[in-house]
This record gives sequence, structure tokens and C-alpha cells, in this order.
Amino acid sequence: MSNDRILFRCGQWVVTTYGMEVADDHAKKVGRYDIEAARLDELTERGTSGKMYDWPVHLAGKGWVNREDFLTAFAIALLIHADKYDTPPDGAILARTIGCARKHWVFDTAFDGPRPFIHFKDETEMEAET
Repeated sequence: MSNDRILFRCGQWVVTTYGMEVADDHAKKVGRYDIEAARLDELTERGTSGKMYDWPVHLAGKGWVNREDFLTAFAIALLIHADKYDTPPDGAILARTIGCARKHWVFDTAFDGPRPFIHFKDETEMEAET
């Protein structure tokens, strides 16, 4: 993971000052994957579903991605980094995106287990885990 400050963690994913990244402990298993904050609000259109945020739809096809970890971290990242976008995050588009991603997600049984408790952590808590 980069040296950017962690703002939020949800299992496999962290929201940082950079954007979103696979957490260090998971990167050892699946590799690094970083998404720049300024790119989180990119939109796509798929079939008749209308506009959706691109990253959840794109990552729905990746079996190594923990769906709920990613979707939670993505929604939080959109809010945390909202000042980097021309328009604020759109709740209707986010809901449509999450629904579509959940419907079409590819699962890898190695990552489809119990979901951890999710909460905001301060730097002291993050350091204590390492």
C-alpha cells in the first residue's frame, strides 16, 4: 500500500488520502490495486440499466474482490473525496450501481466469508493492528 494516510478500512479495502487501495494484508494474497480518488466518480452505461459508477461494475467481474468490503469502502470513498468531483455523488446512481454489482458479482470462495465489523479507525488503532 502507498504511504497515504488511511481514512477508513473495510476488510479487504482501505480508503486513503490517495483514493482506494487493497489493504496491505490482502495485497499479499491478491496483489496491489489502487484507484485514484479523482477517478472514483467515473460513470458507465450498461444495457438498459442507465448510468452507474464504473468501478463497482468493473470489479464485479473480478473473483478475488470481496464484494461487500468493496461496495462499502467505495460508497464511503465517494463521500470522503466528494470535493474532488465536478458534481456531488449521486445517491440514485450509487443505489443502482450497488444493486447491479450485487446481482452480477463473480464470487471466489476464498474471499466469500464472514464480513468483519466496519468502523472508522483513527491512526492509533491502525498502528496497533500492524
